[in-house]
Amino acid sequence: MQAKYLADQLCEVSTALEDAVVQTYGELPANCAAIVLLLRRKAAPSLAYISKQVCLSQSATATLVDRLEEGKLVRRMKREGRQVKVKLTAGGKRKADELVKSRRQAAENLLANLNEEQRTVLSKTFIQIMSGIDRSGNFEDLASLTAGRS
Repeated sequence: MQAKYLADQLCEVSTALEDAVVQTYGELPANCAAIVLLLRRKAAPSLAYISKQVCLSQSATATLVDRLEEGKLVRRMKREGRQVKVKLTAGGKRKADELVKSRRQAAENLLANLNEEQRTVLSKTFIQIMSGIDRSGNFEDLASLTAGRS
C-alpha cells in the first residue's frame, strides 16, 4: 500500500512540474522545446540522434527542425555523408537558456516549502532514483540541462 501511495505522490509531483514547465514554453511546442534543450547539451547532433532522443520518427523530427529553423532557433549544418547535423543559432541558445531558467524556477516553486535538510534528503533520493534509470545519456547530462553554460 505504501509503495502505491508513494508512486502516486511522485506522479502528482511530476504532473505539477510538467504543467508548470509547459507554461514556460510559450509559443514553442513541448517537442520543439525538448529539441532545443537537447541541442543545448549536445553540440550539433545528427537528425537521427535527435529523433531517437525525443522518441519521434525521423520525418516528424525533421518537421519540428523545419519549424525551429523558420523561427531562427536552429540551423542544419552541411551534410557529413548521410548525416544531417543540427545546431542552435545564437537566438536558439538564448531561447534554451530562457527555457532552462524557467524550468528551474518552476521546480524551485515546487520545492519552496522544503527546508535545507529536507532538500538534502530529497536530492540524495533523486540521485538513487536516477541511478536506476536506463538512459542513453547519464545523470551529468540531465544535470547539464540546468547548469550554466556559456
